Amino acid sequence: MTTFVTSFERLARVEAKYEMVLRQLKLKFGPFSEALEVQIATLDTPQLDALSEALLSFTAQGHLEAWLQGQREGWDVPSFDPSVYAQAERNMVLRLLKRKFGELNEALEAQISALPPSLLAPLSEALLDFMTQAELDAWLREQVGG
Repeated sequence: MTTFVTSFERLARVEAKYEMVLRQLKLKFGPFSEALEVQIATLDTPQLDALSEALLSFTAQGHLEAWLQGQREGWDVPSFDPSVYAQAERNMVLRLLKRKFGELNEALEAQISALPPSLLAPLSEALLDFMTQAELDAWLREQVGG
């Protein structure tokens, strides 16, 4: 006997997969914006499958955002390459700092480029409080023990 799947059953499976991925992401990162949830909702089944695997390597919400950007822009990036997400997060931090302070001196930019991925999320939060590049420099020295 041949089993067939109705379009309603197919839709129910996709919806269940979407709900599961969303639940996993919220458990990992806590609540996030409705805009981010809408981006996830627009993913097709193969993209949801890829996201369900990729989220295992995400260590920050920025990784999810970078992954979604990659899907929108058609990047050909392996799902489990954490360096791609770290570089996207690093680029975002540098953009925010340049927006706040104008051009950064080369030494500061080199220090930020050399930061381990685990310090990028704390820097992205701390930069909101910096009033000068000197405060940024002090934060970097404190974090890397230099």
